[in-house]
Amino acid sequence: MSPTPTPRRRAGPWLALHAGMLLLAGCGGGIDEWFSQSENEPPTIALAAAPTPVAPGQMLVLVAAASDDEGIDEVAFFRVEADGALTRLGADGEAPFLWTQEVASGATGTLRYQARATDTDGKSTDSLIVEVEVSE
Repeated sequence: MSPTPTPRRRAGPWLALHAGMLLLAGCGGGIDEWFSQSENEPPTIALAAAPTPVAPGQMLVLVAAASDDEGIDEVAFFRVEADGALTRLGADGEAPFLWTQEVASGATGTLRYQARATDTDGKSTDSLIVEVEVSE
């Protein structure tokens, strides 16, 4: 009498499904996370200064236009130093995003400023640097 052959199951589809689940789990997520993730884009920001040129002792107003699909938490304003370092001047948490600063009495040349918008999820974007000439 010959042995009865046992039916073999095809592992292809199940193996692919399990391998896919393991790959997702190895990435720190699951199937439900993979389908529900939405990309939160960083905010956008533009900076302007007025008046320009500015005289020593005069008030300079920095104004930023910032937007984000999740909302803006704050806009921070910085002076860009000669070596490129940023000195934080302060921040504004409500639109319109403004910062007012008196130009130092001995200021000469070009002053440089930058702003950083941070959204409610903690993502941030820096504005382009704005240059302001100091008139004598």
